[in-house]
Amino acid sequence: MGGREKIPCASCGYDLVGLAEDGVCPECGLRIAASIARYLERGLHAAALRPVVRSRGCIGCGYELRGLPVEGMCPECGSAVRESFGPRLLRYGSATYLTDIARGASVLWWATWLATLGLCLPPLAVASPIVMLVGWWLLTPSPPDGLPGRRGETSRRLTRACVVLATVGIVCGAMRVGAGARVGDAVLSACVLGSAISAFLACVVGLAYVRCIADRVPDRGLWVNSGFAQLASPVAVVFAAFVWVHDVVAGNMTWGAYTAMGMVLLFFGTLAWVLLFVRVVHQLRTVLREERDYVREVRVEGSDGAGGV
Repeated sequence: MGGREKIPCASCGYDLVGLAEDGVCPECGLRIAASIARYLERGLHAAALRPVVRSRGCIGCGYELRGLPVEGMCPECGSAVRESFGPRLLRYGSATYLTDIARGASVLWWATWLATLGLCLPPLAVASPIVMLVGWWLLTPSPPDGLPGRRGETSRRLTRACVVLATVGIVCGAMRVGAGARVGDAVLSACVLGSAISAFLACVVGLAYVRCIADRVPDRGLWVNSGFAQLASPVAVVFAAFVWVHDVVAGNMTWGAYTAMGMVLLFFGTLAWVLLFVRVVHQLRTVLREERDYVREVRVEGSDGAGGV
């Protein structure tokens, strides 16, 4: 039988390799099917107790899983160890896709810096929305593995649609200015307003896609902060608009206490969103760069990261 593995009888230990499964053990008469079932059960039990031998972070909290049973649970967050393996994590998927979205995150990061510097240098403030639209476009290519599902695909497509609409508005506005239009021109105003709304929606919907990306990296902070950033601005803007309209209708276009409160909420809500957005972009850039570097280091050494544990 050469190097073939032995399948012992569950009763007497006789080697059953080569015998028919519907037969019986020639030594003790026990059914061979029963011995095979016991043998497979023991093998599965041994596999379940087999420890993780490679360094890998938990997908739920980033806890180091090396040494834990493959079929066990993370002691920090309770996630199944098995969930931290396979193509669901970005680092075990396409290296090209990971590199592309990491580049998009870096462009977004630079756009936030341009917007900040634009407070002192207005030309940079004009350039920052364009750079940010480029960043969102680079961050949202079609994933080759179909993940992260229907919700992620919807937010990805909506983000790209908003980027296209904002770009069209910018181009049309630039053409209108080139044709001699000035401030107050109805078409120019519509282009500027449309592109601004589309760019804002690209950021809001884009954050939903970032949250889907966060499901595929071992960093819960990115997932939590992107969720907060999603809620901060829309809630503040809607509430402030409601208060302002209520005051206009009830106060005969007067800037009363409700309007003042609405404007304060609008200001601080927008400020909170901007700060959260900058933080999320910074986290996204850092996490994707770490994942990209991991892929470069591990796969260059000959491991594709998608096999055993």
